[in-house]
Amino acid sequence: MELYRKKPVVVQAKEIKEVIHIETLEGTMRGEVGDYLIIGVNGEKYPCKPEIFHKTYEKVDQSGNSVDPYEEIDDLESQLEDIKDNYESMEDELSIMEGERDEYYEELLLARESIEELKSSLLHVSFDLDDALVELEDLKEKYGDEE
Repeated sequence: MELYRKKPVVVQAKEIKEVIHIETLEGTMRGEVGDYLIIGVNGEKYPCKPEIFHKTYEKVDQSGNSVDPYEEIDDLESQLEDIKDNYESMEDELSIMEGERDEYYEELLLARESIEELKSSLLHVSFDLDDALVELEDLKEKYGDEE
């Protein structure tokens, strides 16, 4: 018997997350959780057991070049560090914003107190003005209107 090597063909595949039934060239096949759904070069779909999938296929990038799993882990760890840094930065910004909010709230309370004091002062001035007008009328009556 002669020996043959499988040609390097890039296919699309994803791990199956729930039991599915797939229409294949050989009829309906069942894909179990953990199996891989493969879409072949001619668009045909078929399930593949994970043991066979990992022996037969390796992950590639969009150009069809092999992806180093350790490099992929390093990339993911780097992305995770970026996410952590962004999270910490956002926490710091939130803390600053909360502090500013508290300061504005205190200023608002002081402004409200000032407004209430001004209202009270205006009310006293109004009463004093009314008293002065009454006194002026009394004086006009007593000494006559000399306008």
